[in-house]
Amino acid sequence: MARRGDGLYQRGKSKTWWLEFVHDGRRQFVRLGKGITRTVAREIAPVKRAVAREIAQVKRASILEGEAGIGRCSALSRIGP
Repeated sequence: MARRGDGLYQRGKSKTWWLEFVHDGRRQFVRLGKGITRTVAREIAPVKRAVAREIAQVKRASILEGEAGIGRCSALSRIGP
């Protein structure tokens, strides 16, 4: 992954533009679109990055609150010795 620059890449035969960035220590990949120029991809990138970060925060919150079904089982914690 690039440590500098805007994190925009063209991949595949269809020449799709991708945005690659790190959020909360995890690499995120967001598809920006195909058939667009690098300038347009650069204009779209901040919006897509903000949306991806917001989605990651919502997923993290649901895991911490126990709504996602991941993590500690609340039924087992109620069982006493």
